[in-house]
Amino acid sequence: ISKIMKSIIYNLVLISIFSAPIRSHKCSHDELNHEHHFLDVHTEEEKRMLASPVPAAIRFATDYSLLKTNSTAYQTYITKKIMPAVLDYWTSTLKVKAPVTKNITIPNSPTYKNLCGLQIPAQYFTTGASGDMILFVVAVNDSSSSFVAQATWCMQDTTTKRPVVAKVTFNLYYVTLGTNALDHEKNIYTTLHEMTHALGFSNGLYKYYIDSNGNPLQNAVTTQIINGKNVTVLKVEPLTSKLKAHFGCSNITGAILEDNGSSGSAGSHFERKIFLSEVMTATT
Repeated sequence: ISKIMKSIIYNLVLISIFSAPIRSHKCSHDELNHEHHFLDVHTEEEKRMLASPVPAAIRFATDYSLLKTNSTAYQTYITKKIMPAVLDYWTSTLKVKAPVTKNITIPNSPTYKNLCGLQIPAQYFTTGASGDMILFVVAVNDSSSSFVAQATWCMQDTTTKRPVVAKVTFNLYYVTLGTNALDHEKNIYTTLHEMTHALGFSNGLYKYYIDSNGNPLQNAVTTQIINGKNVTVLKVEPLTSKLKAHFGCSNITGAILEDNGSSGSAGSHFERKIFLSEVMTATT
């Protein structure tokens, strides 16, 4: 086969792959009204030990009490299929440098009664919940919006600045029940994507990043000129080192962030021209 014919075949294969009928999710994370409330979740002893912590697998206190789907099928699919798979992934891959040993309790004040637009259940103001993050799972049925799922943080730890209360919202108007493997896989990736925002990959959280000593991370996000174009670069470890190894380029200074699209996509995603279908590009 000639080189030209090989090229044609190769491009036809790419076209067939990327034109497959899989529902696309356009992330609108940066269009959300993110809240910056801080909560002291660590004991004094834990704070003293932050300089030499023992990382542990992240633990989620997942709350489905506010999940109203009006459908047993959707309720079961979200609580038994999507969320367990996503949470198992994070539990097996993400470690918390400063695990929370006491229950996370939301302050009982009018400010937090409707935290993240939710009617917070009473127990979170008294006994709280055990874990490193309280995660509320809710649903809407909104044909006027285009999102499949959204996630945001609701409260951050005073010491580490990481999110400790968060919310993930499914839009049942667009969520399919995952009766075929492709749709189910898409739902999993979409939820993984949104959960990554709630865990810390967000334009609204970069300024709270800290270094290994607990100090504010300097120049985590910078503007650079690359190939004659101004780009926004996220420079954190081990991300930068992983990128150098992946692309085989020692000159990489960080991950170039998306600068196109609406306010929902720019700033909180990897540049799609470089990272293609990586899970944290704006369209998954």
